[in-house]
Amino acid sequence: MLLIVTGAVLLFSIRMQFMPKHLNTDYQQLTLKIEPSEFQDSGDYYTGIAQSNQEKFSFIIPKTKNRIHLSSTQNTYLQTTDFELEGIKGPTNFAETNFQKYFFAKNIYRRLKINSFKQGYDNPTNFAEWLSLLRYRLEKRLQKLPPTLRFNALSLLLGAKENDEQTKAYLNDFSKLGIIHLFSLSGMHLLLIIGFLRKLCSWTRVCTIETLESFLFALLPIYCILVGSKTSITRATILVLVKIGFSKLKIRKSSTEIFAISLLIGLIIDPKCLLLLGGQLTYLLSFALVYLHRLSIFKLSIVINLLCLPLIIFNNFEINLATFVVNILIAPVFEYFILPSTIFVGIFGNSMPSINRILEFTNRTIYSICHQISRIQFLQLATGKFLLLTVILLLCCGLVYISDSRYKKKCCQWFVIIFCLNLLMNKIPLTGQVTLIDVGQGDSILITTPILRKTFLIDTGGKLHFGHQRVINYNVDKATIPYLKSLGIGHIDAVFLSHQDSDHIGDLKPLLEHFPVRRVYFGIGMEHNPKIKKVLLPFVNQVAMKTVRAGDVLNFGNFQFEVLAPFKPGIGENEDSMVLKTTINHKSWLFTGDLPRDKELEVVKKFHPQIDYLKVGHHGSKTASDPDFIRAIHPQIAFISVGRKNRYGHPNKETIETLEKQQVKILKTSEYGMIKWNYWFNDYNIETFLRK
Repeated sequence: MLLIVTGAVLLFSIRMQFMPKHLNTDYQQLTLKIEPSEFQDSGDYYTGIAQSNQEKFSFIIPKTKNRIHLSSTQNTYLQTTDFELEGIKGPTNFAETNFQKYFFAKNIYRRLKINSFKQGYDNPTNFAEWLSLLRYRLEKRLQKLPPTLRFNALSLLLGAKENDEQTKAYLNDFSKLGIIHLFSLSGMHLLLIIGFLRKLCSWTRVCTIETLESFLFALLPIYCILVGSKTSITRATILVLVKIGFSKLKIRKSSTEIFAISLLIGLIIDPKCLLLLGGQLTYLLSFALVYLHRLSIFKLSIVINLLCLPLIIFNNFEINLATFVVNILIAPVFEYFILPSTIFVGIFGNSMPSINRILEFTNRTIYSICHQISRIQFLQLATGKFLLLTVILLLCCGLVYISDSRYKKKCCQWFVIIFCLNLLMNKIPLTGQVTLIDVGQGDSILITTPILRKTFLIDTGGKLHFGHQRVINYNVDKATIPYLKSLGIGHIDAVFLSHQDSDHIGDLKPLLEHFPVRRVYFGIGMEHNPKIKKVLLPFVNQVAMKTVRAGDVLNFGNFQFEVLAPFKPGIGENEDSMVLKTTINHKSWLFTGDLPRDKELEVVKKFHPQIDYLKVGHHGSKTASDPDFIRAIHPQIAFISVGRKNRYGHPNKETIETLEKQQVKILKTSEYGMIKWNYWFNDYNIETFLRK
């Protein structure tokens, strides 16, 4: 068994080395088949996955002039000559969600923006296309169910999900509680259904077990293709087919050998299946269940959760302390109620409305309880990112624990020691930092202190919206919050709002919704700004709101900020920008928001600040960084937070020349990605994500 598993892992490594990283083919025109199950109506855009004869693409289509109508009986095609083609963008921040890796696992290397197209239809030409259309029809049928039943049926029976806020809320709650594997197409439901069918055949004697196995051997591959060949369902299907195949051939194999052969076959079919957390967990859980099937549900839940813990922390940087208890309580409810009721409504649809109403009420009650538990902040533990070596050691401890009873006690001891040491390193860091988070065309600066850590965020970043086109895809969700959690940060002590512009505070609302913040500071007068009041009103009972003006000093233990602007009340325009000065490790920093030139000179005239590091105002626009201002403060390094290929031409050539004349070193997020200034004792270094 060990030999087979080793061979499988080696096969995975070798195959990955020869996988193409990108395709260089240029196209003058494209004919694309739309995958109905991957197509989404995302507000002002259509998004999804499309297939040409040579390549698979992720696409985005503005809806301003285009409308797409999918057919449930024919393939939908798009013909286009007006498109923009680019590679899938990788992360530019540490711990940022890696969409490039996600699409690479799906064999997608490039993204299409389609400006105009001609739409056409064609009859399916093969069995796979017919199954794809059947899946689309089934999705449409299940979408008529009440909300929770619809969510269950789509996710558990077809591995699909809707792009609506309710679905996102369910997935977010289950992810926080560590039970997301139950409510996705995890393969578990397939094994439960097969077990139920075996018992049904035994009780009713409708058919023999041998006949049932022959039926499953023919049907399971079709079902696997129907649901999109998800890694988890593919793994479960292969496992069942291998087991049935050996049984038919009268070849005796142990359960561990069957698992190892299934892993080998799975890696041959999809060598990228172990790249993502879902694939890693599905094979790890399958391996654990081979050894632990005789344990009680209580012990099984504890051991499995501990085994999955290293991988979850490595990818998500947090755990929920209620996970073990919730799994123990939810697992039987899922097995004996949620899954059977989902299969029931999947078969009968809305033909029994009275029963559906009862099931909907019960499911909604269960999900409401899960939601309330997921909102308990002290149960969410931001562990920080563990080293890869740590994850490997923890996994080894877990695997030895379940496979060799002689070393159980030692494995438990080492697991606890390694886990606690890494947790302490993340929670009580020896270094602090000033970090420019790459939020594109916007500002967001994180400041942390060492040992008894304090955490501050100056602006949140956000997107400026032009016309009516808008995509809700917050940088704070994909970059800022993951980075905070990767450091082991569980709350922010203070958020400073420099002024009202969306590229500075547009992501404030999702930040307050998804991450604990203790105080929010803004310039005097901004409390009367309708835009600010609308965002902050829902959080007045959980976050302290404070106004500041020039001359204020904000003390946070051994750390303080001096407020150098605004001088008078304002509503949060550029000229009202909050200006903060702080000294860290004997180095002075100045953060100026979008302060214009005349106000910069006013700050110099009143406070005469001497600065080592400047966060350049207004993303390097010529409206800021007055030559007299730069000459007066004379910084060593100027940091510019700016978007790549932004429509404003920032940073302006005039600003760059002003800085260069004063021999100021320039670091831009558009060039370097995330920029970190790490400090400890009397030393420091600068670390960037994209370049040295």
